[in-house]
Amino acid sequence: MIEGEGNLAENLKVLPVKLVVQVDDPKTELSERAKQIGLSCIRSVVIKHPDPENPTIFYDCPLSKLEGLLETNEKELKRLLAEQHQDISPEDVCLLHNRDSITSTKNIEDLFIEGDSIQETLELTLEIKPNEEEGMQRFCQKYDLSPYKQVIIKFLTGEFSFDILSGANTTIGQIKDEIYKAKSIPIHLQQLYHENIEVPNDAQNSTFIAQMMMISGKPITLNLIVKPAQTFKIYVKKDYYLNEQLEIEILETATILDFKEEISVRSGVPLKLIKIFPDRCFDDDSKPLWDCYFHKTNYKIWLYKIVIVLIDDQIYEGVVKREEYIIENKTETLGKLHKKISRRYISNVSLKSKGLKSNTLLNDLGETEITFVVTNRICSVM
Repeated sequence: MIEGEGNLAENLKVLPVKLVVQVDDPKTELSERAKQIGLSCIRSVVIKHPDPENPTIFYDCPLSKLEGLLETNEKELKRLLAEQHQDISPEDVCLLHNRDSITSTKNIEDLFIEGDSIQETLELTLEIKPNEEEGMQRFCQKYDLSPYKQVIIKFLTGEFSFDILSGANTTIGQIKDEIYKAKSIPIHLQQLYHENIEVPNDAQNSTFIAQMMMISGKPITLNLIVKPAQTFKIYVKKDYYLNEQLEIEILETATILDFKEEISVRSGVPLKLIKIFPDRCFDDDSKPLWDCYFHKTNYKIWLYKIVIVLIDDQIYEGVVKREEYIIENKTETLGKLHKKISRRYISNVSLKSKGLKSNTLLNDLGETEITFVVTNRICSVM
C-alpha cells in the first residue's frame, strides 16, 4: 500500500477532470494499484467482426503501439489493420463505433468515453466496402463478410428481394428507392413495417437500419403497405384555341403522357401538338405527375399548341432536323414562321411543302409537318 493512498483516492473523486492510466496488461501491479485509488485504465483498440455472434477479432492494438491518442485517428488504425491483413487495403474498409462511422479526423481518445465512464478497451467493428479485388474477395470469404445485405419486401400480392450496400450509412430512403426502381411505387406512398412496427422516414437518423445490417448472413424482411395515391386537380388556362379553362382531375401516379392524352381528348388538340409550360416539369412523357415539382394538389399550367417543322439543312449534306415552334396566336401565319426561321439560321430558307402559302394560318395546319430547306448559310446562331 502506498502511503497516503486512501487520501489520494478521496481527492481524485472531487477533481473536475478524469485521470486515466495507460496499461498494456490489465494484470500488472500498476493496473491493480490504479484501480484501487479510483483511476481508470485504458489498454487497447480492438477491431471485431460486425456480427455480434462471430467472435473473430481482426486486430487487438495495444495503445503503446500508437504514437499517441491525440494523433491517432481512423486513418492510422486502418493502416495498422492493413499491416496485419495484407489482403485488404485501408481505402476499402471503414471502422464503426456503436454502429456509427468514425471520421478520419476524430481523435480516438474521445471514443473511450461513454457517458460518465471510461472504457478499458475501445471496441470497433469492421465494415467492408464493395470491391472486386482478389485480395478483398479472399478476405471476405475467409471471415464471412459481405458488403451487401439482402432485403426481402413482402406485400399483399407477393414478395421480392434485392441486395443493398451494408453499413451504418445505409438509410431507409435508399431501401425505398430500390423498391421504386423494382416496382415503380412512389417513395412517398411506401409504408414499411418491421415486426409490425412502422419504420419511420427519418430512420436514417436512428439505429434501426444499422442494427439490421450488422446481423451477418441474415436478410432484412420488411412488410410494405402502399398508401392511396392523391388526386391532382390541374387547371389548363384558357387560350385562343380553348373556349374555356379546362379542369382535369387525375391521379398523381399517372404519367405526363396520360395527362397529355386527357388534354387532347378534352381540347381537341392532337396529342403530338401539345406542349405544356413550364416545359422543365413536363419534358419526359414517361415521368409520373408526382415527380413534376408539384407541392400542392391544385395547379395551374399553360398549354401551348405547336407546329412541327422539318429543317432540311443542305449545307450539312441534307441533314434533316425536327423542330417545334409555339403558335403564339390564332392569326399567326406560315409567312411569319418562314421569316423567324430565316432569322434564326441567317441563311436562304425556302418552303418545300407543296400546297401551302405564306398566308396559311399555323392554327389550321393540324398535324401537317412543314419542311424548310436551308442553303447558303452565312453563319449559324446556336
